[in-house]
Amino acid sequence: MIITQPLQPSSGPGGSDYRHNAVTMATYGQGESQYWIFEPASPVPLSVPVIVFNHGWQAIKPANYGAWINHLVRRGNIVIYPSYQTMLTPPEQMTGNAIIAVNDAVQRLQAGEHVYPELDKFAIVGHSLGGGISANMATMASAVGLPQPGVLMFPEPGDGSNIGAHIITANLTA
Repeated sequence: MIITQPLQPSSGPGGSDYRHNAVTMATYGQGESQYWIFEPASPVPLSVPVIVFNHGWQAIKPANYGAWINHLVRRGNIVIYPSYQTMLTPPEQMTGNAIIAVNDAVQRLQAGEHVYPELDKFAIVGHSLGGGISANMATMASAVGLPQPGVLMFPEPGDGSNIGAHIITANLTA
């Protein structure tokens, strides 16, 4: 007997009833300040909620999460994917790098170059190392000029034995 995962449902939160048939992508910055903006297209909406997607350790390129990002965007969200690290970035600089990139992305979105962001519907997702980055970002949001997130999600977050926990400690005690 072969065990397989269930098929994607046709409707509901994980469903395939997408509002948009395409995703556009733009890249800005370089190295630790690089970020990507993914937006729904076909049709292009006037405005949509924003999700910041903070990656795991060294998952700098969004292709690692391509299917997940496409799902979020085709369901009607903008996804901001900050890089925030290189192979040599000290962990204590990663949260600040992510915040700088996200602030720049939000300003760019508000300037009218892209689909307009609904910042009252702002979420932060952080996988693995990104869980610590996301917790920091949410804790410091108002102090650093970011919208206060209404939703936080940390799938497979870092624990006390890895770098994610050290980042939280380093930034919250500074």
